[in-house]
Amino acid sequence: MITRSQVKLINSLKYKKNRDKYDLFMVEGHKIVIELLDSDYEIYNIFATEQWVLNNNIKIKNIHVVKLIDLKKISNLDSTPNVIAIVRKNLRVADLSLSSVNVALFDIQDPGNLGTIIRTCDWFGVRNIICSNNTVDKYNPKVIQSSMGSIFRVNVIYLNLFEYLKNLSEDVLVYCTTVSGGEIIEDIKDSSRKLIVFGNESRGLPDEMLNMKILNLSIEKKGSAESLNVATACGIILNNFCN
Repeated sequence: MITRSQVKLINSLKYKKNRDKYDLFMVEGHKIVIELLDSDYEIYNIFATEQWVLNNNIKIKNIHVVKLIDLKKISNLDSTPNVIAIVRKNLRVADLSLSSVNVALFDIQDPGNLGTIIRTCDWFGVRNIICSNNTVDKYNPKVIQSSMGSIFRVNVIYLNLFEYLKNLSEDVLVYCTTVSGGEIIEDIKDSSRKLIVFGNESRGLPDEMLNMKILNLSIEKKGSAESLNVATACGIILNNFCN
């Protein structure tokens, strides 16, 4: 059984201010919890059905066997999962070193977009995502779900993106995406380290940022759509730069 105080705490984690207050977040569902167990994140509590515990031979000290009806009280999902974990945030100092291809996000607001970008970066081996401070919280439940466990392998770092770009080493080529007028991605053969900056879903990048030494990058359009979803654009660009 889940106590009232536990239900109150867990339900409060739907909101960023409470995730920040307690330094906790929640993870739902078999696949993502299994990914969690393989990571170095510290588990605060796991609530699971008896069948799930037996099927997965889980033996950790802070696991609570509960009924599905109890899980329904704390789940954010339409279909109640057999397991929910409460996890401590990773508060280690972020490693800001850049690899050959890197991603930065300016004020991305949709949790599904951030989660998909995290998953895409994991697929292509991009280990760091640099985010503006106003980008959606990486521990938002919808971000966790759409990342499908990749959140535990990719560092998502929040900072003042303007200052970061101003102080970036000159040997890093900084690109932003544009619908037209930029260099076609397939034509870029430079082997320099790259940072691709993706802007807010509706506003893009601010003029102050565009006036920096940022190169325009375009994905060649074959059809009639006006634009691409930011997560889709990220996938196309990483597929070109990382292969």
